[in-house]
Amino acid sequence: MTRHVVLVGLMGVGKSTVGRELAALLNRPLVDNDEQVVAKTGLTVAEITARAGIAEMRRLEGEALAEALASAVPAVITVAAGVILDDQARLWLQKPFVVWLRGDPAVLAARVARDPVRPLLGDDPEAVLRAMEQQRHRLFAEVADYVIDIDQRSPADVAAAIAARVRGLPTAGEFHE
Repeated sequence: MTRHVVLVGLMGVGKSTVGRELAALLNRPLVDNDEQVVAKTGLTVAEITARAGIAEMRRLEGEALAEALASAVPAVITVAAGVILDDQARLWLQKPFVVWLRGDPAVLAARVARDPVRPLLGDDPEAVLRAMEQQRHRLFAEVADYVIDIDQRSPADVAAAIAARVRGLPTAGEFHE
């Protein structure tokens, strides 16, 4: 497959970790949305949110996605969770192969509960993630070419299943919505 492979999903689902594994398996560069924003601004997503607000953070994440998708070199691209809320971003996601890493909000909350770089989770990460999942479920489903549940799988297993799918091979535990 010569298209970009794009990983979407909620915060804490493992997009960056799975992305690194997948990029290695597919011998492609990894383009991490958060790292792009940091490289461009010199600020973390949390710092941008604190200084300029969520709208500016989302704008920068959307710009980073557009730049990543514009590359002629097929890559594995990880997308910030909130980018899915943008109508234009969802249109951009029609061309690449999009994988929705889906996880139970309780599992994700346990992963990110004490992570200071996640500015939107507040004091009750599970409740926030459940609300985000309800709001975004339809949007992730709209753009996804492939859906994989990550709750009981290691990042290496998830990456291997995606790599097999990208290569056109059957995979265990796959789900199409």
